Amino acid sequence: METYIQMAIVMKLSMLKRNSNPNFTYEQLEDILYNDKWKEKIPSSISNAVNDIMSISGDELIQFLSKQAVIQSHQISDFSDLLGGHKNEY
Repeated sequence: METYIQMAIVMKLSMLKRNSNPNFTYEQLEDILYNDKWKEKIPSSISNAVNDIMSISGDELIQFLSKQAVIQSHQISDFSDLLGGHKNEY
């Protein structure tokens, strides 16, 4: 089943690059699937997996990537004042 999923991702990536943003990568599309759409459970059938893959829009992928960038830009030290620590002031 993994091979079919990979093939569907490659096909969708080609469509997204042509119609939306030529800078999208395979890894980004894979990330939205495994970390968002399939966070709880990977579909048990190939047809459901392919439907999920093909339903991703360029806008949806951009929103996911933007959210990931914000999450990754914050480190635990950014929240130290909320956790009872003190920020170093220089």
